[in-house]
Amino acid sequence: MKKFLAILLIALLHCLGAQPTTQPEPSIAERWEIVTDIYIGVQTEQLTEAERQSYGAMLPRHQGLRIKRVIPGSPAEEAGLQVGDLLLKNNGARIDSMEDLLLSVRNTRPGEFIHFAILRDGQRLPVTIKVAALPEPVVVAYATCRQRDLPGMVSIVENQRRIAGILAVAEPNLQAIYDEFNEINKLFPSLARPGHIRLYYETASGYATVTAYTDKIIVTVPRGQQVDVYNLLQQGDTLPGAVRQLFR
Repeated sequence: MKKFLAILLIALLHCLGAQPTTQPEPSIAERWEIVTDIYIGVQTEQLTEAERQSYGAMLPRHQGLRIKRVIPGSPAEEAGLQVGDLLLKNNGARIDSMEDLLLSVRNTRPGEFIHFAILRDGQRLPVTIKVAALPEPVVVAYATCRQRDLPGMVSIVENQRRIAGILAVAEPNLQAIYDEFNEINKLFPSLARPGHIRLYYETASGYATVTAYTDKIIVTVPRGQQVDVYNLLQQGDTLPGAVRQLFR
């Protein structure tokens, strides 16, 4: 599993294609992350032009990804996908790149289905895969003050500062926090969705984190060897004074 997670991380970072910036270093935090918690269990590769031509009319121009590995025990293996299969379409949309494949997975939830059209031994076949959840979310892209791998990092810092200010007051405006996260999500239309942006805030005992899901905002605070978790579910929910102080 660890090897698979490393493969998934490399593939998703490749699709992000972000460029570092030269903006002044922010001071409010040191890390931002995008995470994913779902997978189908294949590693793919692009075809060379010579390989495409060898398929002739069977393979439409610019279409198709070749499966070079199927993760044992994964949804892909259970669905019958094999090494060498060409993924042509997902839910009716053609697959031109790894990003197309990732988008089809990112737009589903665990337990939902993706309907693929594949090419195997010269025959087109339908394959349906049930998307599964990873045991733990996997970081697919991140930035730090020194390693700026996310686009719009300066903008994220501004959002993050405002979120800190909101959390520092006695009764935080939860809708305002959601609005700030929505602005961050817009920077990553192919990767981010609610619950997949995690913001880090440095404290004396480690990093506090803030994550906005569709139904709650979760704040975690390190305390020795433990982590305290606070759920803000509705307007009126508050954080303890000592936690609010961390965001000032």
